[in-house]
Amino acid sequence: MIQLAILPGPNSPKDLDSFLKPIVDEFRDLSIQGLVVKKNGTVVSRSRVNLVIATGDIPAAASLAHHAGHMSTNGCRFCRIKTKRIDSRTCYLDTDADMRDRSDFISDSNYFVSD
Repeated sequence: MIQLAILPGPNSPKDLDSFLKPIVDEFRDLSIQGLVVKKNGTVVSRSRVNLVIATGDIPAAASLAHHAGHMSTNGCRFCRIKTKRIDSRTCYLDTDADMRDRSDFISDSNYFVSD
């Protein structure tokens, strides 16, 4: 298992994709070519490496998914609910909102734009 932690602190990168590109490229290479472990010149292990999960706290996960975040008009990452501002609070009032589908995560839809 390869574990990687990125802790940007108070100054996160403006373009997270460009920041993560070298890491994603390395995982792509390891997935295709594999990883060879040698001891004293003898191959001990050969394996393919695949990214299994990428996660973070709520703001980090939203950034990874290209989502505006839980305080935006379309704040839920799972459904298409629209939030309402009531007394300076972001509220989720619609309990029957449609779930997002795959296209919401691969297109440049308005669900990922902050108001």
